[in-house]
Amino acid sequence: SIPEEASWDDVYGGGKPEDNADVTADHAADVVYTGAAAPANPKSGWLWCDTLGVWLGVEEGTVQRETAPWLRFFRPDGSLILLPEEEAKRERQRAEVERQRAEAALAEVERLKAQLGQESAGE
Repeated sequence: SIPEEASWDDVYGGGKPEDNADVTADHAADVVYTGAAAPANPKSGWLWCDTLGVWLGVEEGTVQRETAPWLRFFRPDGSLILLPEEEAKRERQRAEVERQRAEAALAEVERLKAQLGQESAGE
């Protein structure tokens, strides 16, 4: 079973996606098992991979600047397991939001200091 914070390396065994270019649909089918132990199928056409504990499905997306339907792994709940560059982008976005929050908090502190200074001077 794949933990919530599983990464590409955890599922795909390390390396970069392009390193696995020789993996074919036949090879992928070798590890797929659609037995009764599979969780409820979140999307029609997905296959359960009992070996890895993930769904194997197709999702439209952009990988290395190429938009196409890609074969991807999904957690048992149907959530996508991100590629390393997707994880990095998400982390950069999270860091940017945090930076903006910190700047806004600092600006508010400065505003309150100025307001307090004006009130003190007026007394």
